[in-house]
Formats: sequence, structure tokens, C-alpha cells
Amino acid sequence: MEDRTGAKSYYIAKDETNSRQLNVNRYLSHMKLYNPDGRTDITYFDVAVEAKGYIYVLSYVSGGSVTSNYRHGYLQP
Repeated sequence: MEDRTGAKSYYIAKDETNSRQLNVNRYLSHMKLYNPDGRTDITYFDVAVEAKGYIYVLSYVSGGSVTSNYRHGYLQP
């Protein structure tokens, strides 16, 4: 079920132990963020999504003290 006004999705299923009861769970979308080098000193500071489903991620490493510390990546739909 979708709540288009609140942009939420729910999964509704019959309870396994009580067939007269329905369980409602909110679907939460999640994914691993772009980190091709497996760095542990990465900070993500912006994420954008376009209509076709591409997700763009902006990040920096090593405190972001120099321009070369900044990175961008994208995930395909």
C-alpha cells in the first residue's frame, strides 16, 4: 500500500500465528552508499535523485581540506 501524499509505503500481511490479525510494516528504502575504495574516513554531504532513478552522491575524504579530497559518484537505477 502507498501513501502518495506522505511518500510512504507499507507492507501488509496476515499474521503467521493469528489468521484474524494483519501486520502492517513500513517499507524503508536503503542502499549502500558509494565508496569504491572502501575508505573509513569518508564523509557524505549531499545526495540527489533524478527522475530516471540515477542517484548522485557527493563526499569528501581526509577532512576535505584540499580540492582533491572531494568526490562524486552515481548509482544506476
